[in-house]
Amino acid sequence: METPLRSISVLFLLPALILAPGCDGKVEDTSDTSDTSDTSDTSDTSDSETGDTQQTADADMDGYDAVSAGGDDCDDTNADIHPGAEDAWYDGVDSDCAGNNDFDQDGDGSEGGDSGLDCNDDDASVNPDAPEICDGQDNDCDGTSDVNPTDGAVIYSDADGDGYGAGDAIGTGCAVEVGTSNSADDCNDADDSIHPNADEYCDSVDENCDGTADDHPVDGTNFGQDSDSDGYGSGTVIENACAAPEGYVESLDDCDDSAAAVNPAAIEACDSIDNDCDTFIDEAGSTGETSFYVDADGDGEGDAETTGSFCTLPASGYSENGDDCDDTSADRYSTNTESDDGLDNDCDLWVDEDFVAAGDLVITEVVRQPRVGGSSTNTDAQWFEIYNNSSRDVDMSYWYVVRSSGSTSTDAFFVDPAAPVIVPAGDYAVFCKTSDYESSATAGYPLLCDYIWGDAAEASTYSGIYHDNTFNLQRDADFLGFYVGGGTSTGTKIDGITWTYSATSSSSWPRDSTYSMMLDSGSTDATSNDTNTNWCSAPTSYTWWVSGTSYEYGTPGFANPTCP
Repeated sequence: METPLRSISVLFLLPALILAPGCDGKVEDTSDTSDTSDTSDTSDTSDSETGDTQQTADADMDGYDAVSAGGDDCDDTNADIHPGAEDAWYDGVDSDCAGNNDFDQDGDGSEGGDSGLDCNDDDASVNPDAPEICDGQDNDCDGTSDVNPTDGAVIYSDADGDGYGAGDAIGTGCAVEVGTSNSADDCNDADDSIHPNADEYCDSVDENCDGTADDHPVDGTNFGQDSDSDGYGSGTVIENACAAPEGYVESLDDCDDSAAAVNPAAIEACDSIDNDCDTFIDEAGSTGETSFYVDADGDGEGDAETTGSFCTLPASGYSENGDDCDDTSADRYSTNTESDDGLDNDCDLWVDEDFVAAGDLVITEVVRQPRVGGSSTNTDAQWFEIYNNSSRDVDMSYWYVVRSSGSTSTDAFFVDPAAPVIVPAGDYAVFCKTSDYESSATAGYPLLCDYIWGDAAEASTYSGIYHDNTFNLQRDADFLGFYVGGGTSTGTKIDGITWTYSATSSSSWPRDSTYSMMLDSGSTDATSNDTNTNWCSAPTSYTWWVSGTSYEYGTPGFANPTCP
């Protein structure tokens, strides 16, 4: 039969705690009261049809039927106890009818609260029966954390403080404390330099506790096998050893351990082998080298004064030939052909010798003994003049100048290529015996010497094949000439004159004291200057020499006047 709707009005004014026997003993807080009045409903209902009366299943009117009535209210005498009610732990009251232990909040079987032994009833892993582990907590509620943990390491005494222990275990622990270690591998716990992670040294001590002393020491040496016994190894290498085994050496630099003559201490030789193991074969300084000449201009010939030593001729920059006379010009070398270019192309000291012909230069004035006359033998201040009769400048480098007479030995000199006489076309050059001259203020024709062939007062300066102190032009009879391309027998005679003197002969040449013997201005060629009648004593007087008080006569370096 359907229970009619009831209207209930209940006023709860309860003390602070109400115990509900038959439940879990929790204590509920009932300090809050609710004043309700229900004047319209009664706890007693009458069935108008049957007239029966029925007692309610929710005696405490909390909206939940009692367990005895088929409901789930575990205490139908207390409206604060029913499913869903707020439960307070450790009060002895199962306010929410959950049926659990009010004193074991985390359900680990150990009661907490003020009267329980569970020191952390919020964590099921913490209780008096829990194993202690390394997590920083007091897992077994003994008042300490991480002491003898089940997951800890075995701890040993570390007497020398090197991090490694020895002897029997002294317990377990989560962290290694000072004076302890979780290792028992220290072979000498009285020395902190000896332990399994120590560096091994060459000292006959087993520092790293591996049972062997001096194995792979940090201060050891690598030794290489020396198969050829030359003191240098390169074969099998033993690393970090304290001493070299038999057949091993400290050096590992041998580039050929099968040849005793090849090693870093060997001397490089010209043999196409890297004897000294420097990766260079037959480099500079090798024994057996050959000297080659520097060929700076690349003409195939080198400079005889500049050499370099090599095992073989370098591909460029050097030559086996040192005959180049000018290594700055590729147009000048000994096997070259002479060209008409003002250069000594073939390095024979002559310049353009193949292009100079007889008569290009002619002798135009000669001074034999100007300062005194008669029978004097004074030969100071001799000079002669040459005229360039051609249309080209003539370089007289290494030309051969000679004088001789029938009864007098021949004297000659070469024109020094280092101080060449270059005679411009249509101009003159003057060759002098000495440098003892001084032009006076009145000298319209100063004696300017282009070349000095000798000076007895300065013999050390004027010596050698380019000078001749005994070269004296004879007064009464002599020959004066010059050649290019060689001497009198090998060179080309460009010009020469032979003079004689006799007071009664028509073939006599002029000879006057202090006068030059001068060629007439209209006879300046190699044929005309061979005729004595084309020569005369110079009429022009000037003073040239230092201590002279008398006039000299002539026009050195200037055009001759017409003979009287």
